[in-house]
Amino acid sequence: MKKPMQNSKKPSILIVGTGAMACLFASLFAQWNINVSMLGSWKQAINNINKNGVKLTDLKKKTHAYHAFASDNPEDFVSAKVALVLVKSWQTKRAAEQLNTCLADDGVCITLQNGLGNDIILSSVLGKHRIIRGITTYGATIIEPGWIQLGGIGEIIIEKYPISPPLYDLLQQTNLPYKISEDIEKDIWEKLLINATINPLTAILDIQNGDLLKFPYTKRILKSIITEVIQVAHTQNINFSPDKQYKRVIDVLEMTSHNRSSMLQDIDRHAPTEIENINGAIVRLGEAKHINTPVNQSLVDLVKTIAQIRHSL
Repeated sequence: MKKPMQNSKKPSILIVGTGAMACLFASLFAQWNINVSMLGSWKQAINNINKNGVKLTDLKKKTHAYHAFASDNPEDFVSAKVALVLVKSWQTKRAAEQLNTCLADDGVCITLQNGLGNDIILSSVLGKHRIIRGITTYGATIIEPGWIQLGGIGEIIIEKYPISPPLYDLLQQTNLPYKISEDIEKDIWEKLLINATINPLTAILDIQNGDLLKFPYTKRILKSIITEVIQVAHTQNINFSPDKQYKRVIDVLEMTSHNRSSMLQDIDRHAPTEIENINGAIVRLGEAKHINTPVNQSLVDLVKTIAQIRHSL
């Protein structure tokens, strides 16, 4: 596939991935006159994006299409200066190897992925000096390959890092809410806590995020998960207030009430989930510090069981 000519005077960004969050960020950047390219592996999404653009249905149910070029060949993106990684955690190794082919020597790679350890995998291939950690609380649901429904407005948080001005410049050309973190480790753990509470429960119960607020039983489970995550976080020198984190989870559920979590979407599509990099990471870190995490272990086991059942149907 030959990459179409793009306006070289316009700023550019390479989105790694073609799933829900990758398409969301592609549309968010493209609408601000930024050249968007997408490196992925989902053939149907790549074909649809190149044919119809990245389609976004907003919160008012209006659908817009934004131009982007998508390919599964990293050689189509040689000398990329800014790459935003939004693949699933289990795809990070492959993404790192692809970026090693096309990321410029002075290029930067930003990971906004779920779970723990993605930055370590990227660093092992690309070098730590080219990796910027970050998180996002945006939500999106796949309608069909290359077309997503915005699930809620969130924010972008990226670490303070000396090589990241190109990304700052891109963000400053949009109205996307973002901030530079002084403690990205704590921010990543806050996002992990949110994912560990919302994703597995919505996946197990097959409900939208906001539905978790309708039942006293789910609220009780949320508090149990939060308690275990906070105990494990403490062993990593991350200290949280249980009340504050519970309120933060509730706020996210309200902001993304109509969103189907990424883990639930994975199960719907019979795709691998990120349960091992989210709740599984909590369990493993807890075991290493002799802290029991039975609620998180049960969530891991239930999600894996449901995924196997769905896959066998």
